Amino acid sequence: KFRAMPLALLVSFFTGTPFLSARRRKVRKRKKELAQLIKDVTPEIIIWDHIRSTSYFILNPCFNILLEHNDEVSIYKEKVNQYSPLYKLLLRLQVGLLQEMERKMQQKMQRVVFLTEADRQNAFVSNAIFLSYPVTHFEVVNDKPVMKKDTIKLLFVGRLDWYPNGQGIKWFIQEVLPLLPAAFELMIVGRNPNKELLN
Repeated sequence: KFRAMPLALLVSFFTGTPFLSARRRKVRKRKKELAQLIKDVTPEIIIWDHIRSTSYFILNPCFNILLEHNDEVSIYKEKVNQYSPLYKLLLRLQVGLLQEMERKMQQKMQRVVFLTEADRQNAFVSNAIFLSYPVTHFEVVNDKPVMKKDTIKLLFVGRLDWYPNGQGIKWFIQEVLPLLPAAFELMIVGRNPNKELLN
């Protein structure tokens, strides 16, 4: 992706905004549309779904909530070693820009909500909270085993060209799927899977 968008990288460093923000096309148009939508709908609350959505943030009279998940900075740091020395340097600079964007955006919000304890380590503001939500645990109980004739379908939906999704489903296929009975069937829905995942 980085090799494919040199202009976006140039814009990123010129404007001091991270790649994930600078690479978005028609940002000004989208912001204008969003401003009109807020004016027409007059919502009381706007929920911004993690830092990427704040590329379109505009000042507004609403109560703004940022849901922080998919720790983007850590993802960028992980990706550094996947590139040549030049791109490693560019990616390290991107990490700094992204951290600054996170800090600024969190300060513009009336509330920042972190979905995991790990994500909460990236809090730059005092109004941040941790949302503890129940996690559903799945297990096959001994007194009701899965019958061979039964099929239990698992569905994964997510952009497969987005690094955490691709890595996550790859891990699931390699580490979890072999442990499940043959009755389990995994279906994957998502755009742009790489050759490894297709195989």
